[in-house]
Amino acid sequence: MCDLALFTYIALAVISSFGAALFIGWLVHSSYRATSVYLYVTLLISGEAIRSWINVQGRLYALANDGSFYLFSQGWYWPSRNILSLVALTAIVAHMTYRVATGKNLEVPEHWSEKMKKWFRR
Repeated sequence: MCDLALFTYIALAVISSFGAALFIGWLVHSSYRATSVYLYVTLLISGEAIRSWINVQGRLYALANDGSFYLFSQGWYWPSRNILSLVALTAIVAHMTYRVATGKNLEVPEHWSEKMKKWFRR
């Protein structure tokens, strides 16, 4: 029997783990020189990898239907699986709020603003 949730968790875990390794590898290769956006994306992808692998484990326990998921969900792994993603999203929102509040780096490339104006006029 194919469990779509388990398949989705595994696919997300594999892809996000590869992405995290790719981003972290490039960060190391570049001697840890990166923009804040690059760091935020690296944190987001890494957080997704961690969350997905914990979701895989939780789904396997849930499918076992022997009460093991309840015990797993009461441990520290399950409730803490979103912490890295929360940190990354908080950093992005705080950074962008700062940029909007201070008026720093708000320029939008002209071609994008023109394209959007044409799109909304349709």
